[in-house]
Formats: sequence, C-alpha cells, structure tokens
Amino acid sequence: MGSGAPIACDDKQVAIYRAPGRSLDIIGLWCERAQVPCMRCLILSDHVRPRDYCGSLVNVITAYALLQEIAGEGPEGIIVTAGNSATGCALASLARRRNVSAVFLVRSTAKEALQQQGAEHVIVTAEGDFENRLGVLADELGTTAVFDGVGGDLIGRIAPSLPMNSTIYFYGFLGGAVPVSLHHRPF
Repeated sequence: MGSGAPIACDDKQVAIYRAPGRSLDIIGLWCERAQVPCMRCLILSDHVRPRDYCGSLVNVITAYALLQEIAGEGPEGIIVTAGNSATGCALASLARRRNVSAVFLVRSTAKEALQQQGAEHVIVTAEGDFENRLGVLADELGTTAVFDGVGGDLIGRIAPSLPMNSTIYFYGFLGGAVPVSLHHRPF
C-alpha cells in the first residue's frame, strides 16, 4: 500500500479500473499485483473472489460511455430498456448527476426498487397502456436516445412511440433468441 491510500485498503483485495492508454502512475495490469492510484480501486468484500468479480466495473463503464457518446449529439433524454439491470441502475445514477432526463422500462417486480434509488420515470412494460405512456413521456422529455439491453420484441413495441430522429444503442440481448423486428410505420 502506497502513501495516501486509506487504511481501509490495507490487505484487501480490490477490483481496479484502468483507462485505456499509457500512464506513468500505473504499473502492471495482467498480473497478481499491480500498482495503481487508490482512487481507481474498488475494495472487494472478504467473501468475494477477485476472479468472480473481474467484470463488475463493466456496467458503470458502459453507462458512462453511453452518456459520453450522446453528450455531443443533443438528446435531452434517454430511454433505458433494461431499467433495473446493473447497467440500468448505473445509468440512473449517472444521468441524475448530469441532469439528463431518463425513462426506465422495467418488469413489474422492479419498479419500486428503481424508484427507491431515485429514478423518477419508471414504466412497467407489462401494463396495457405501456406504449402510450412511453410515447407521451418520450415527447415531453425529448428522449431521442434509446439504450437497449433487451433486444427481442421490445424494440419493435417501443419504436412507434419514439420521437423523430431517435437513435437506438444496442448493448445486450436479454430477450434471447427473439430477433429485433421493426414495423415500417416508424420510418
């Protein structure tokens, strides 16, 4: 442990985030031990094996990358299809910090949990008026970016409700083998 590192890091296993590119303050990455600034470390619980936790930062990085991508493109808001996923929860926090309006689509069991985390606009996809509610909210908030981790038939259901010139960013396919299919009407 180097100077300036919190005592809480002493003798702990950590997950690290290393930005792409060379750095003089980071030595080693594909090794048992690495030297990195403590602010790039996440202390792991004692019961967690680092091997099992190696992908944990990908959800936050994915959410951050989307917000960086759309920052210069002008969307006032985003729609998140896997609203209660780890990436969706990270996006909820990051969007709130950046004052980006967000609509989170969830299954019924996840609505309250996401709202308790501070998500203001949560819509349950199983509700009968889901598409209409989404259309009204999408127009009101200017949600012209869709962050889709579900794929399958959900995109086909929401496409007619999207504002003009919307962009869909696919990052996963929780919908499984069901293909993404769009009716020609939105075009």
